[in-house]
Amino acid sequence: MIALYIFIALIVGWLIYRTIYLKRKQRQYQGAFVETFKNSETNLPTLKTGYSYGFPSFVVMFKNEELLQQAESNGLTNLFINRIKQIHSEFKEFEAERAIFFTWEGRTFNVYSPEQ
Repeated sequence: MIALYIFIALIVGWLIYRTIYLKRKQRQYQGAFVETFKNSETNLPTLKTGYSYGFPSFVVMFKNEELLQQAESNGLTNLFINRIKQIHSEFKEFEAERAIFFTWEGRTFNVYSPEQ
């Protein structure tokens, strides 16, 4: 019976740790995002975060394609990628370039298949 209580206490402790860790990371993501895009001539895009295969993933959505291109030409997208790399420097397998998707509102994708 004591082993069960210890097991439950360990699980609860781990959940509390993970919650605190994830909230801290969210604050770091938001800080990096705002610091990167706040002084640009563009409207502040939106940031959505998630997880894929145990690693963080990001979608940065601009109002339109021109604003995204302007941010790219000003080096803001690369700056954001580098800031996320710094936040997750402890993950050797983490590839920020693949984890961050820059897009714009209303973007559609054409899927081309050679078999068609």
